[in-house]
Amino acid sequence: MYRFSLFLIMFLPSYAFSQLTCDIAVSNDTAICNSGSFGIEVTGDLYDVRWSPATGLSDDAIPNPIATINNSITYIVTNKMVTTNILINGDFDAGSTGFTNDYVVDCPNDKYGPDVGTWKEGAPNDGQYCVVPATSFAFALGGWQACADHTGTGGNLMYVNGDITKDAKIWCQTVAVTPNTDYQFSTWITSVYDGNPAQLAFSINGNVLGSPFTAIKNTCQWSEFFEIWDSNINTSAQICIVNQNTVSNGNDFALDDITFQKVCVATDSVEIIVNPGLTVNLGDDQSICPGDSVVVNSGFPDTETHAWNSSSTDNEITIDKSGRYTVSVVGSNGCIGMDTININDIDTPFARLPDDFTACFAIDKAVEIKAQDQAVNYIWSTGETNKSILISEPGTYVVGLSNTVSCASSDTIIVSELCNASYLYIPNTFTPNNDGNNDVFYVLGENLFEFNLKIYNRWGEFLFETDQLMQGWNGRYLNHEVASGVYVYSVMYKGISPINNKEEKVTKIGHINLIR
Repeated sequence: MYRFSLFLIMFLPSYAFSQLTCDIAVSNDTAICNSGSFGIEVTGDLYDVRWSPATGLSDDAIPNPIATINNSITYIVTNKMVTTNILINGDFDAGSTGFTNDYVVDCPNDKYGPDVGTWKEGAPNDGQYCVVPATSFAFALGGWQACADHTGTGGNLMYVNGDITKDAKIWCQTVAVTPNTDYQFSTWITSVYDGNPAQLAFSINGNVLGSPFTAIKNTCQWSEFFEIWDSNINTSAQICIVNQNTVSNGNDFALDDITFQKVCVATDSVEIIVNPGLTVNLGDDQSICPGDSVVVNSGFPDTETHAWNSSSTDNEITIDKSGRYTVSVVGSNGCIGMDTININDIDTPFARLPDDFTACFAIDKAVEIKAQDQAVNYIWSTGETNKSILISEPGTYVVGLSNTVSCASSDTIIVSELCNASYLYIPNTFTPNNDGNNDVFYVLGENLFEFNLKIYNRWGEFLFETDQLMQGWNGRYLNHEVASGVYVYSVMYKGISPINNKEEKVTKIGHINLIR
């Protein structure tokens, strides 16, 4: 948070207040970062203190409120001091005395002493008034409301039915005044009928002050109407409340608590500027290997003030060691932003492959080669990027493992092809007599990867079949022993050719002797 040295004071003109003084001073203009709460204060000869606007203030009528704000704002404080009211019967508690006007008094039923009236019900006519105890006064007709007096203590007030004559005097009183002195002229007004609210002005010595004041339309809702007047060379003042409403119908209101007092008013202001805070983003945490480095940038130009915990004052740094790195950036508006990034160590992967080996691809159609360590990235000489690959031919295969550019290793494996030729032996005789010797007809073989054996009798009747090399025929059919004799076999297999070391498919048909 930074405070500007500029100190704005806006006093009203320096009048002689007849020894009245209400000079004030407020906190310096201030700049803050982001939204938040901030204390402001006014000092001096304090009387009636008011802050404006009230937006965000904890209390707009105390010398030292707390301002909670989201946007820049200027607060104006007013300090006002007034003396005793010099008017006579300003609260009307003495009835219709002490003032003059252009209107006619008219109250119902001669009920209120000297204010003799001619009407018995309804409201007064245009240009008529009545001073009455507010709480007991009500009208039977016309929609007028019986409003309580301004202070709510049951005193009198002045009910008025205004006419359409502009500047008609509704209330006047002449008082002695001190030259070159400010006076506050004030009254309270409420509508008693909600149509065409009253419009009033103050006049002094025949001159209308300020702009017309319009009463609140809602009935029985009091609002204050006041003006400040400089007496200049005058020693007396005829003070009047005058009509400014020239529209017929409505203009029905009540007045109470009219005051005319010496006053001094001083104003000052304080500006609170809300600057946007700095958002610094160093990015996600990163990992590096031995020998690696990474460049981290604050996102702000070098013209801003930078302070890293590594002692650098640049907007970016090159990091080659693990650790926690923090930067603080001070912007041109005085706001500060911070961020932290963690740089972690990462190991170099060990690209271990199995030892070189041989395979017979005629039998094993696909052989797996697998890297033995974990890594972020894998790349094989085949272009594949998985941890393992399937190969279908001999060759030299290379794998590269990496976690970063510097965290990388590779390994090579040589896969050779070696296929042993297939071997098949088919006996020509077997003796299924349950003597435990040569009781089953087996076909013997090696390096076979498909096999099928079928047995037929000499009339071509199918007797037995198996796909298992070590599963033989026991000389039975449908669970009965077959007779001794010559039987036909058919053997089909896939294996390795002894001629070219390649896959071959072979079918052999022959005879076997069954002897019991």
